[in-house]
Amino acid sequence: MLPTHLTVAYDGNPHTQEALMVAASLAQSWSLPLHLRLITAQQVPPPGALCLAETSDRLASLGRAPTTAERYVGSAATALSSATGPDTLLIMGTHWPQDRQWAWRDTTMDVVLQAAAGSVLVCPAPDLG
Repeated sequence: MLPTHLTVAYDGNPHTQEALMVAASLAQSWSLPLHLRLITAQQVPPPGALCLAETSDRLASLGRAPTTAERYVGSAATALSSATGPDTLLIMGTHWPQDRQWAWRDTTMDVVLQAAAGSVLVCPAPDLG
């Protein structure tokens, strides 16, 4: 059974960019609405941080612009957990490349997977060298 919509969570970290590519591809293939949740730990993002418009443009260049977009300020674990639901597929990245020792385990991911109210797709981080 397909979800009724997709949510992609992104924090601007280059290691989590795989989630954007996967989300754009799935939204296009399944013809589903795509919600973007840009997560920042602080109210005023640091210089050079991505904004909603830039991230939306990035998704559009990957083949699917988001239907809706929002900035979430606060804990990544809370932002991700609250984006899950029974009819939603949350697509998130990880900051650890898959060839590293703790590639699939970190505190944020543990919290999200334990608290998720729906399906979560975790995309491995690309090895950025």
